[in-house]
Amino acid sequence: MDKVKSLSVVIPLFKDHKTVNIVYKKFRKIIKKIKIKSEIIFVDDACPFKSGKVILPYKKHDKSLKVIFHKKNKGYGATLKTGLVNSRYNFIYMTDGDDEYDINNLERFLNLAKKNDLVIGYRKKKKYNFIRKIVSNFYNFMIRKLFNVNFKDVSAGARFFNKKILNKFNLSSNGPFIGAELIIKTNFLNYKISELGVEHNIRKNGHGSIINLKNILITFCELIKLFFILNNKKRIIR
Repeated sequence: MDKVKSLSVVIPLFKDHKTVNIVYKKFRKIIKKIKIKSEIIFVDDACPFKSGKVILPYKKHDKSLKVIFHKKNKGYGATLKTGLVNSRYNFIYMTDGDDEYDINNLERFLNLAKKNDLVIGYRKKKKYNFIRKIVSNFYNFMIRKLFNVNFKDVSAGARFFNKKILNKFNLSSNGPFIGAELIIKTNFLNYKISELGVEHNIRKNGHGSIINLKNILITFCELIKLFFILNNKKRIIR
């Protein structure tokens, strides 16, 4: 496995104007502690509250901070891909800008990444309402059955991986399916994957915008499309 010499933290923003400042300060603190060459990339997906502008003042004193703005809303997956395209280091840590995931887990992710190509964060306890728990559990059940994977939580917003794996495949999803797509394709190519239990905090400000009917339908279509693509590849290999 490659040594973790440098790290790009990629954080999508949408309606995270009340938490982005907190998330940035937490990352600066933990990165200073682990002493690794790094950059923090925030991508504002045309947020109506201009979440990215909240942290622009920090750029004057932090050369490792990047803040990128989409002119129009492109979706969760597209926002992460913008961060990836603008990243320059060999390892990537993706997490959300709503402060739901304990950022202090970064050091634990880094240690596991020394022996794995992808480390998936899974929520030890999902602190969602009943309906969202049902949607999340059913989604994970479908992924396990259709793609023959046995991971606890493919939809958690915390992932640490070696960027070299993206030399073997492209991420096509522009929506919430991108997290599962990354895991499924990495697993399909027999890269080494590990899981890490993380604390999941209740979102204190606003509410997430990923779980809605439009995103559910888009995710379902992308899931089925990938299922047939990979099944065809399996037949060719045989």
